[in-house]
Amino acid sequence: MVAQKFRELIGGADASVLIVPTAFDDERQQQEMQSGLFDLAAKMHMGLRKLRSLQHSRPASRADSKEFAARIRSARAGFGSGEGGPGRIAEAYLGTQTQSELESFYKNGGVIGGTSAGAMILSSFLVRGGVDNEDFSRLISRKNRDGLGLLPKRGD
Repeated sequence: MVAQKFRELIGGADASVLIVPTAFDDERQQQEMQSGLFDLAAKMHMGLRKLRSLQHSRPASRADSKEFAARIRSARAGFGSGEGGPGRIAEAYLGTQTQSELESFYKNGGVIGGTSAGAMILSSFLVRGGVDNEDFSRLISRKNRDGLGLLPKRGD
């Protein structure tokens, strides 16, 4: 049902979708990109045919370049990967040209979706649970609690 609505909103299975795998750690993303498993899953479960990856943007200075951010304009939709940590996405994009481009894309009718971490980052605030990995030390940063703000908090 959700996949069907997503395809409808973007204009069909042949619309260009930009996959944002930044929630993955570097090793996992490399594996996914080399094996093509993420693309295969998106094609099978979402029925999407035209996928491109935004790739990682670590360090964040890469996401602050106009060239990197401009890749968003050529897509009809963006879709954030589900596995991994929303804090990785926050660290990569908050306060960058890419965040500005995503906001503009969304406000001008672009469709943005995601699962798990890829959906959590769309809100104004990241709800974080227990931590059992190396990201713990970064949790204390204010940046790691803020989301992209595409889905504003109540009252905004």
